[in-house]
Amino acid sequence: MDYYRIAFYAFGAVTVLAALVAVWSRNLIHAGMGLLLSLFGVAGLYALAGADFLAVVQILVYVGGIVILLLFGIMLTQRITGRAPRTGVTNRLVGALAALAVLGVLLAALLRAGFAELPWIAQAGQINEQTLPPAGSTVERLGRLLVGEYLLLFEVAALVLTIALIGAAYMARRSRDEGARPRRMT
Repeated sequence: MDYYRIAFYAFGAVTVLAALVAVWSRNLIHAGMGLLLSLFGVAGLYALAGADFLAVVQILVYVGGIVILLLFGIMLTQRITGRAPRTGVTNRLVGALAALAVLGVLLAALLRAGFAELPWIAQAGQINEQTLPPAGSTVERLGRLLVGEYLLLFEVAALVLTIALIGAAYMARRSRDEGARPRRMT
């Protein structure tokens, strides 16, 4: 077995096991740490697949931003309320049945899809040096596309995100009349 397969199985195992910890843990901090480790495993799988930009974005945005913010929120909320962060989920049987139902639907969809008949999968066995994408980092190519061909779309996305940020800051600001309470949405 080569190193690539060993790394693939290791990242896959880390992703699945950490996701199970995130789902089954009753302690929110442990669940958040499981989610963090699972997202690291997904980033490793992206890196193995040659999508280095996606791997870096996965770590920066999801691991570095969202999960850390979630964990800080849980820890700060615990200090305010003085209670241990625990979930009150006790209906595992219903959850397991729902998960099995979704798994059955997904497997049925996969079996009916007929992936072997798709032209790009049929051509996958005919890959040679000329059909492979250029080797190396994808970051440079993505950067050239973002500041070249897709510059207008990139700027529109930046404008939309800025408007959303200003709106969120406006909704979260404190009013003088309401004291320390945040504004309510109507």
